[in-house]
Amino acid sequence: MKKPRRRKEPAARIVLVLHAHLPYARVPSERFPAQELWLYQNMAECYIPLLRVLTRLADEGVRFPLTASLSPTLVAMLGDAHYRERFADYLDCVIALARVHAVPGGALSDALALLADRLEETRAYWNDARADLAGPFRALSERGAATLITTTATHALLPAYRYSMALERLQIRAGQELFARAFGPAPRGLWLPEMGYHAGLDETLSACGVEYTFLEAHSAYQGTDSPEHGNFMPFASESGLVVFPRELVLSGAVWAHRTGYPGDGRYREFHADYTWQMSELELARQGLKRAPLGVKVHRITGENVPREPYDAAAARGAARTHAADFMARVRDRAAEITPILGRAPVFTLPFDMELFGHWWYEGPEFLEELARLAAASGDVEFVTPEELVREGVEASGRPAEGSWGKSGYFDTWLNPACLHASSIIAELAARLFALAPNARSLRAYRQAAAEIMLAQSSDWPFFISWDRFADYGRARLDEHITAAARILAGMEAGEIDDDYVRTREELYPLFAASSIESII
Repeated sequence: MKKPRRRKEPAARIVLVLHAHLPYARVPSERFPAQELWLYQNMAECYIPLLRVLTRLADEGVRFPLTASLSPTLVAMLGDAHYRERFADYLDCVIALARVHAVPGGALSDALALLADRLEETRAYWNDARADLAGPFRALSERGAATLITTTATHALLPAYRYSMALERLQIRAGQELFARAFGPAPRGLWLPEMGYHAGLDETLSACGVEYTFLEAHSAYQGTDSPEHGNFMPFASESGLVVFPRELVLSGAVWAHRTGYPGDGRYREFHADYTWQMSELELARQGLKRAPLGVKVHRITGENVPREPYDAAAARGAARTHAADFMARVRDRAAEITPILGRAPVFTLPFDMELFGHWWYEGPEFLEELARLAAASGDVEFVTPEELVREGVEASGRPAEGSWGKSGYFDTWLNPACLHASSIIAELAARLFALAPNARSLRAYRQAAAEIMLAQSSDWPFFISWDRFADYGRARLDEHITAAARILAGMEAGEIDDDYVRTREELYPLFAASSIESII
């Protein structure tokens, strides 16, 4: 009798995590406000293309177990009729504009026609999915082709609220509840917004049923008890929370601003939107005002040089070349690390999902080629965090506080321009927790909690620090803080303004059907 063949041990295993999040923005008075365009463009360029790739790979039996973190605010918007109707309208408008401007013989006609063709395919997928993108994600999860996790309710940077375990727990539990409403049981993993961690947060996460999370590399190396294998293996904290620290060298090959793959001159230029060159007449015929609609038809040509048309075939070739190069880098990195570890490393590679398709238009093609190369190689294996947790995590350590982003220590979100908001939110939360809602005040209580959580979103300080949307970030902070204060004052005085509460709930219905009071 022949002995069964032993499965070849991989030279490296990769945990690929894509975190999808957008701020909860809702502007009913405008057709395509800039804040909603972020959603529609990501749906068209990132979420749907990725779903198509993952489904195609699963149908063909190509193993590529992606971990997808979907923020509660994004899931809520994907399931809201307001955004669904506007997305269909958005696709119709951009397709029509691209077709009209694809003049035969024009320098950009081929690129415009290609854009229209691809958006036609996107519209067909959208219609087949019955305007429901949560469904395809759920289907991939049920097939074992994707592991779905989530993050805090409104993407709050938890170290900004380390003074209040109750406020941290509210963000975590409310996020789990919103996720479960769309996908079933609360997920085992949780993405920490901005990878923000502080001492003791592992205990809060574990108490909320979270089994694993992801942190920056320095959170592994700079703790008081650094794990033996550094950031090349997962490790368990004192509370039992399993931490997957990011691998920096391989991550940088993908996302680094100047040296990463997305900057290759064959790829589509993100910043050049042809909408700005369209005639007012053609825009008016679609009932549109000039806005960055995402009609991108140039390749990357650098600064201060004439832009050139996008060549899809060349870009596709670049994606394949870069996927092969990345596989070579994985092998080289594994060969470098394995002798030090005495075992094959685990490379944790977390990215914003929106990088793949929105910022880097060819990102989904890169991932598909990478999946096929890995499946054929036998020496590089993609795995999920839960597979590794089931195997058992031997290393232990105390993670150090930190984040990703500038300097790695919250500077983007906790700086002099933004800190005042955290203290105001602390006062509002203390007033909320001191109240005991009854049947009369329950609706107001939920909306006050919603306003406080919306004010906690890490998006607003990011916009303020980034400066490009600083006014919008300040306006949203002020709006939610003012609304929370007004509702709480009414409850404390026994004079609830039901019309005001209803108006706020209709504008931001994120938590309207939740049971926040039971979480608090």
